[in-house]
Amino acid sequence: MLGEQHSILTSFPEYQEAIEKLLKIDLHFYSLVSQYNELDHKLVSLEEVGTPISDDEFRMIKERRVQLKDQLYLMIKGSANE
Repeated sequence: MLGEQHSILTSFPEYQEAIEKLLKIDLHFYSLVSQYNELDHKLVSLEEVGTPISDDEFRMIKERRVQLKDQLYLMIKGSANE
């Protein structure tokens, strides 16, 4: 949906406790969430403002966000199973 943000907590509400724990104790996880949020905010801004960007660049940003989300999910799920 246009302009919709996809935060990690919104995407995985069932893992809220694990996410909050990881944010406090795992610097790598925190860094990846920060990168994810930065890309998400950039995409939302591009969609809302209509800033000129090539289709390839827009697609690459979206693909990187998906890669980060997949990586974060694996970390979250692994932490929740501990």
